[in-house]
Amino acid sequence: MRLVARKWQKAMKGRGFHYKEMGNETELLEKLATIIDESDLGMILGGFRGDWDRAIKSGAPDWPKRFPSCYQMILEMCIHRMEEYSNALWNGEPIVLTFSRQDQYAKFAEKLWRAHKDTGLWGHIVGFAYGDPELPELQAADMLVYEAFQCVRQVHERGEAATPHVRKKWPLMRRLVGSQKTLLADMMNEKRLIEMLRKEDKNRRYLARPDTKKKS
Repeated sequence: MRLVARKWQKAMKGRGFHYKEMGNETELLEKLATIIDESDLGMILGGFRGDWDRAIKSGAPDWPKRFPSCYQMILEMCIHRMEEYSNALWNGEPIVLTFSRQDQYAKFAEKLWRAHKDTGLWGHIVGFAYGDPELPELQAADMLVYEAFQCVRQVHERGEAATPHVRKKWPLMRRLVGSQKTLLADMMNEKRLIEMLRKEDKNRRYLARPDTKKKS
């Protein structure tokens, strides 16, 4: 990641990356996409489409308390995937989570990490840190998430066929798919969400919200 960060900073020339402001800077976006694509970084994405309130209220009474927003469920799912893939793909490499200091969910994520570390569930997630939003690592993650979201939106919200032309506009997604790099993505719909939560309730994997006080 250090090599990626140096190349990213050189390409940005002191500017901060904001995709919405740089959407027309084709040359820059292609250069940044190349930097990520040529790296050995592994990428994990998660998403949900459907009626969140309807899905989360259709199961156990504590589901809405444990997952008050879609973001929190996706967050836990993605981190758990990191834990799984650390063993399966990355030789048990330890992982440190880094969140933007301005992220409104970062405090929740830290509590979640500590809670799961205490149970031994996340053995490879060894640390948690806060970083400046302008860190190359967080900017690169922002580029990946933004493009992935736009591709999914084009297909599922606008009804476009999931053909290569959907990715053509998005240089990073086009390169990642074309080069067949490791891109691990979970797209959850209402049915899959309900099935997953019922299964994990049975396995007792997911915890109550880590900021919920236990009754004595």
